[in-house]
Amino acid sequence: MIEIKPYDAVYEQSIQALIAIPVSGDMVLSFERSPSYLTGAHIQTETPRIFLCVDNGNDQVVGIFNIGLRRIIFEQKIKEAPYFCDLRIHPDFQNGTLLLKIIRQINLHCKDLNQIPAITVVFADNHKMTSMIARRLASSQKSGTPYYHEVANIETHIFRSISCKKHEFQIRIAHENDIEAMMILQKEIYSPSYTLFYDFHEIKETPYFHGLSISDFYLAFDGNKLCGYCGIWDLSNIKQTKVLAYHGWMKLFRRLYNNVLPRFFNFPYLPQPGDQLNTRSIHAISIQDRSPIIFKALLHHICTDTMVKADISLLCTLDRKDPLNAVFDSKINKVSKAGKVYLINNDSTLEPKFQQSFFVVDAPRI
Repeated sequence: MIEIKPYDAVYEQSIQALIAIPVSGDMVLSFERSPSYLTGAHIQTETPRIFLCVDNGNDQVVGIFNIGLRRIIFEQKIKEAPYFCDLRIHPDFQNGTLLLKIIRQINLHCKDLNQIPAITVVFADNHKMTSMIARRLASSQKSGTPYYHEVANIETHIFRSISCKKHEFQIRIAHENDIEAMMILQKEIYSPSYTLFYDFHEIKETPYFHGLSISDFYLAFDGNKLCGYCGIWDLSNIKQTKVLAYHGWMKLFRRLYNNVLPRFFNFPYLPQPGDQLNTRSIHAISIQDRSPIIFKALLHHICTDTMVKADISLLCTLDRKDPLNAVFDSKINKVSKAGKVYLINNDSTLEPKFQQSFFVVDAPRI
C-alpha cells in the first residue's frame, strides 16, 4: 500500500535514490540533490510543501512532489502563488493509481487555484507528462484533475561567451547600498506581471537565497541610473545535473566536439558520461524596457569574469517571446533545451488577466 506523507528527513536516503533516476533525451540526465533534498526545495519555493509517496511494504519512497509557495508580483501587489515542482514517480508505479492519489493531495492543499493559478515547468522531452497534459486539455469530463494551460515555450541556453560591441553602460558588481535601487527597478518593470518577487534584503537570511551574497549580482548603469541587473549563482553544492549517457549525434561526436569547438569557438563542454555539468546560473534578471543591448552588456561582463576555469558554462532560461532572447537568437555556440510553462487551475479556461506577452522563468528555481 502506498501512503502519502509530509516530508520527513528520515527518508532522505530513499529520496536521493528516487531523485537520481535519470530522465531520457538527447542527454540522459540525472537531477540530483546532494547532500540534502530539502536545501534545493527551499530554493524553488519559499514555503515548501513536500509530500512523499511511501510504500509501506518496504518503507521506500516511490514518489515525491512539492506544491510549495513563493511570492510573485501580480496586479501591482505581492502575492503568494503555488509552484508545482519535483514531481517524481518511480517507473514501477507510473502506470497505476498513484498519480490520482497525488492529485487528490494537491486538491486538498490548493483550493484557490482559480484565484491565483499555480505555475510549473515541464521540459519538452518529458513525454509522459506532456502527453498527460494534452489528454487532460482535450477531455471535457470533470474528473477533479487540475487543468494545465500552456502559457510559454522556454529555452534553457548553456553557453560560455557573449560577444558585445562597445556600449555606453557602466557594469559593476552590486553592494549593500544598491539594494533599494534594485528593489525599485524590480517593481517598476514587473508590477503588472505574474513574476517572481525577490526581497534582496533577505539575502543571507533565508534559505531561499542559500549561498548567495549581494556581490553575486551585476548592475548596469546608464549614467547614474540603474537600468538593469542579474545575478550569477553556483548551485553545484545544492542541485547537481549529471550526464549519464548521450544519444544521437552527441554520442557519436562528443569527443571530436570537445577537442575542437570548446577550445577554439567557446562552445560549452560536454562532460563524459557520469560527470556533472559545471554551470553557473543566470537569474533574477531585471532589465529596463527588456533591452537586449543592456542584457548582452551584462552577460559579456559576467562571461569575462567567470572564464577563469575553461570548463565552466553559464545557464540561462528565457521565454522564446522574451525580447531578451534576441541575445541568443543568432548565437550558434550554445546548447539549448526546450521546455514549456503552464499555469494550473481547476477550470478548462484561463482568465485573460493571467496571459501576458512573455513569462519570466528563473533557471535556478525550476
